[in-house]
Amino acid sequence: MNIIGRFRLVSIHITPVRSIGCTSKLMKMWGESMIAGMEKKHVINFTPKERRRCLAIVSKGRNKASMIRRAHILLKSDEGKTDREISEMLYTSEETVRRTRVRFCADGLLVALEDKPHPSPDPKLNDEQEAYLIAL
Repeated sequence: MNIIGRFRLVSIHITPVRSIGCTSKLMKMWGESMIAGMEKKHVINFTPKERRRCLAIVSKGRNKASMIRRAHILLKSDEGKTDREISEMLYTSEETVRRTRVRFCADGLLVALEDKPHPSPDPKLNDEQEAYLIAL
């Protein structure tokens, strides 16, 4: 791992050490496209039906906040905004934006909008302990 200026180079991904805009020196050294976010692997291209569905979710406000936020992320991504621009607009992390795009491209709109199922917690008491408490 090399630290160059304000950026940490990890494999081919460049992550800022501090959240300060990049300098013109770095732009000249690496080129603007490398710093600006490189090419996205998972590009959002909505069908008209998917766009209407997302617009209905954000305009009605009857859904969970997490679903509305994901619909906003997908709509902004479809408009061609970068992950950084979307995260700043919606006050969320770039990683959340990236994960939402990846889930949409891999599994479709409905899966990308819904929460992942959480595993059920292990029982705190086994059968013997539960029987003992009931007997008290």
